[in-house]
Amino acid sequence: MRETDENYESEYETTRRPRSRGAVVVMAVLALGIIGVIIWTVVMKKTTYTSWEAVSRTENIPNALCMETDGGYILYNSDGAEGHDRDGHVIWKISYDLTSPIAAVGGDFAAFADRGANTVHVTDGSGSNNVINVSEKIADLCVSGQGNTAIRTDGGDYDHIYIYDFSGNMLIDIKTEVRKSGFPIAMALSNDGSKLVTSYLQAGQTQAAWVTFYNFGDVGQSYADKIVGSYSFEDSLIPDVRFLGNDRVLISDDKLSVLYKFREVPEEIKRFTGEGATASVTGHGSWFAISKKQNDGICKITVYNNNGQETASVETGIVYDTMNVEGGELILSGGDSCVIYRKNGKEKFRSRLNGTVSLIIPSGADATYTAVEDGFTEVIRLKTGEDAVTE
Repeated sequence: MRETDENYESEYETTRRPRSRGAVVVMAVLALGIIGVIIWTVVMKKTTYTSWEAVSRTENIPNALCMETDGGYILYNSDGAEGHDRDGHVIWKISYDLTSPIAAVGGDFAAFADRGANTVHVTDGSGSNNVINVSEKIADLCVSGQGNTAIRTDGGDYDHIYIYDFSGNMLIDIKTEVRKSGFPIAMALSNDGSKLVTSYLQAGQTQAAWVTFYNFGDVGQSYADKIVGSYSFEDSLIPDVRFLGNDRVLISDDKLSVLYKFREVPEEIKRFTGEGATASVTGHGSWFAISKKQNDGICKITVYNNNGQETASVETGIVYDTMNVEGGELILSGGDSCVIYRKNGKEKFRSRLNGTVSLIIPSGADATYTAVEDGFTEVIRLKTGEDAVTE
């Protein structure tokens, strides 16, 4: 047996002690880092920005209209279109010759056509320009996030909704008779292109809107005409039909909004009424917002997640032209003015910009936004004023 030596240390003990001290130091640094992040997050959530500075500025194509995509935005006019990322950089361009283009976007795909003409241009978000020709007059179109394009044509007594894949192959032909089905109002494709929702108006002794759900997948094959649900709304007009993601559908008119879960067949999640007429509805990703006009001229705007749960509510007298939600933030713009509210409904930013704003979206960096304005686009960084932090 080895005698005990007070000065004896095994090799294991000698190497273990420095590692333990090192681990303590690392843990302490990590803890301080976490605390710092928490403090920074709390402060940033309370920071009110009252001014801004331009990070970059680029000229837009002439007479441009604007649509938001998943990755950024598209500018288009009668001669062509440009796709931009969230920092305003051009990532693709296409050319066409349209008199007065109508356009639709799904994911990063987009489609362009002249209403009443016969040609649709579809791009995939990288600059491809595929052309689809139809025999009847084009009345409306929508696009999925996979590039499927639904084209509604006006044939007089009969209407068609043709669905094509990105290569131009026709997948579906839905034929409706105006006398029986009514007048088409709106339509929307799911992100994967496998589901379609339409809104028709039937006018007779009573007016009613019919919202119809189509499923072109395996489940839909068991249903007549692939219709897995159809609902009537008396004395209503449903002009707004949209998918939120791939399996949520929001329909709206001036009185009512209804949220559905639509994985295979539609299931109603929630109805939204509230006081006042619906002024506007918007949605992006997993969020949507409904604005209601109140009697005193104030608009009450409520933000919801895609389960219909309220996340924020704002009452404002701002006269706005555009409203959108980005990551739960509510962004309002009217003329050259912009106001941004946080997820909790607290005001984050209020200021005038350099031109009439058609779209403002978060850029890649924190507190940085891309503002598409009349004739140019600016990437702006928000700045605090004298009152940097508010409770």
